[in-house]
Amino acid sequence: MLSESTVGQRIAYYRKLKGLKQKELAELAGIQENYLDRIETGEKTVGILRLTRIAWALDVSLRELLGHGE
Repeated sequence: MLSESTVGQRIAYYRKLKGLKQKELAELAGIQENYLDRIETGEKTVGILRLTRIAWALDVSLRELLGHGE
C-alpha cells in the first residue's frame, strides 16, 4: 500500500513532467490549489474519485499514477 506522501510525490512528479503548475492542475482536476498542495506534501489523504480526476487531468492512468506495473 502506498503512503499519502508517496502518492503525493507521484502526483507532483507527473505534474512537473507535464509542465503544469499546481494551479493549472488543480483547475483541470476541479480541486482547490491549496488542497492539491496538501496532497502533494502528504498532509492530506486523497479519495479515489479525486485521485481519478487528477490522473485524468494529468493524462495518465490511475495505474501509472499509483506506480503499478513498474
